[in-house]
Formats: sequence, structure tokens, C-alpha cells
Amino acid sequence: MRERLLAASTRLVGTPRVALARRVLDRFGAADGGLLAAGVAYNSVLALIPIAIVATGFAGLILNDARSRAELVRSIAAFLPPLAGVVDEIVSGLSRASPSLSIVGLFLSLGDRAQSVFGSSAADNGVQLQKATLKPMTFTAYLKSRQNESNVTRLGYSRKDLAAKVLAVDFDARFTGWTKGANFPVKVTLESRDAAGHSRFAEHEVIETLDAPTDFCGCHAFFFVPRSGVAYRVSVDVFRPGAPNAEPLRSIESSWYRP
Repeated sequence: MRERLLAASTRLVGTPRVALARRVLDRFGAADGGLLAAGVAYNSVLALIPIAIVATGFAGLILNDARSRAELVRSIAAFLPPLAGVVDEIVSGLSRASPSLSIVGLFLSLGDRAQSVFGSSAADNGVQLQKATLKPMTFTAYLKSRQNESNVTRLGYSRKDLAAKVLAVDFDARFTGWTKGANFPVKVTLESRDAAGHSRFAEHEVIETLDAPTDFCGCHAFFFVPRSGVAYRVSVDVFRPGAPNAEPLRSIESSWYRP
């Protein structure tokens, strides 16, 4: 009974929809999605302040006429007679302060917009990824072509490993405006999907170290091909130095490779 349940749960976890949901939840957790959602809610509330100030200023301009103010006060007093005096004072104050309130509200709105624009440019942060590809080859060919190893036998690998088939991952990364010696965590994830649509994932985590403030990397990784008759796709995520669990600075995904 236990074996049947484990087999059924394994098949369920490997279905495309469940695999997609797992990837979404993993990415949500890695990006601190709860904290980001709280930040969005907080900034949304703050954004209402300049809007309210502008609206208040325009309301004061509209109610600048004594007759309009009197009609508004009379309408409110008809529903809430005790508030008639309070409403009259508020409306009168709005009419006196409307120009300054409108200017302050517009200034805050434009300042917030400028901050978001320039903040987005700063968040662009000089990391670019291009051309993520998969290419099959033997492990020996990978070591010679990607690692520039002329004598692979001295590396300590067995003959079986050297003859094994691997998928070489190639991608280009460009870093601009950082500091020399910065260490960027990079996560390379290989997804394999069989004919039934079941997906499996394998990950490699490496560190890319900059040799200069502006640096370029023709980067490589590899995965031993675990099985045949499946399709493969690779994704690459580059993270901020010292923050491997934060939201990726850049991500790229290859097209499907079918042997």
C-alpha cells in the first residue's frame, strides 16, 4: 500500500502542472515574495497621499465660491445636522489652502514618479545574459573544448565518466559598472521532460568572479545526460553578490532540445 501511494505521489509531482506550480513557488520563495508583496502594499498606500492632497486642492478651488460652499454644507447638514459647523470650517479651510495644497500634491506626485523612473534605471544594474544553449557531447569533448584541458586523463576521472554523454550549457554574461573581484552566484537548472509530460530538475550552482569592473564571460556548465527519450531545457539565473536567495538580477532560458 505504501509503495503504491509513493508511486502515485511521484507521478503526480512530476506532472507538468505540478512541476510548473513548484517552480513558481520556488521562485516566489527565492525572491522573498511575501516581503515584496508587503512592500507593494506599503508603497500603494503612500502613493495615495499626494493624490489625496491634489484632490483636496482641486476641491478647494471648486468650492471657492461662497454659494457652492453653502450648498455643500447644507446638503451634508441635512443628513448629519451635528456636523454642520465642522463641515463649514473644513470647507472654508480647503478654499483658503487649495493653491498651496495643489502645488504640494503635484510636487510629491512628480517626485515619486521621478524616483520610480530613476530607481528602475538603477535596478537595471549592468547585468546582461544572452544565448543560453544546449549541446550534446562526451565529457572528454566538454573538458577539451570548454575547459581547455588538453590532457584529460590527468584530471582523475574514470574512463567511463570521460566517455559519458553530457549536455554542455553555454551562455554569455556581461557585467558593467561593478567592482573587480565581485562574486556573482549563478544557478543553472536543467529541466528534463518525458513523453508523458513529467518533468525533473537538476541544478548546478557556480560563482562567477569579475576580473574587472566591466567584464564579459563566455560561461559554461554541464550535466550528465540522465536518460534518453526526453526533451531538455536549461535556465540560468544570476544573483546579486552575497544574496543567492534574493530575486535574480537576470534570468534566461534556452529553447527545448530534443535528442
